[in-house]
Amino acid sequence: MNTETNDWFIRLYCSVSRWLGLLTASLGLLVLAGWAMHWPLLLQLAPRYSPMTPWTAVCFILCGVSLLSSQEPSRKAFSFLRIACTSLVFLFSLIPLCEYLFHISIGTDTLLFGAALRDLMPAMPGRMSPPSVVGFLLSAIALATINTKSCRGNNPSQCFALLVGVVALLGVIGYAYGVPGFYQFSWYKPMALHT
Repeated sequence: MNTETNDWFIRLYCSVSRWLGLLTASLGLLVLAGWAMHWPLLLQLAPRYSPMTPWTAVCFILCGVSLLSSQEPSRKAFSFLRIACTSLVFLFSLIPLCEYLFHISIGTDTLLFGAALRDLMPAMPGRMSPPSVVGFLLSAIALATINTKSCRGNNPSQCFALLVGVVALLGVIGYAYGVPGFYQFSWYKPMALHT
């Protein structure tokens, strides 16, 4: 492949990742606005579907900002912003994972919109679903390694991003074909369709 074609692909991929970062952050902002203004359509796409939790929306915003800031890896402010957002996504995903694994409740689930969460989701209000937790943990790892190369020259973040896509695709397929096992683990709460 010649240099001109290679440069064109790099510009295309950078443009696509910018748009995806904006789209991801916008989705999170819309859901938080839905919680703040009590608009059910922004929380759950249909009454029978599970709503997206506020912490999931916060993680979407942080992932979008992290992806946008990864466009300028040479600038220290953007690099710090990417690391901070990625670390917060990892932390906000690790907390519910520990709550699920050890059958405890730390109480962080209802810090945002607690009363509305208890009305809409009486069981485990505000806690991210296990597939969402796994997806955001993998996203955090992918975003943390986005500008690194292995000794063979491969980018490990691509593997983690692919796994995130598999988790999301399983959820969409599960909703499309009515197979709850694809978006819900056991008796735990299901992943929202727009997650």
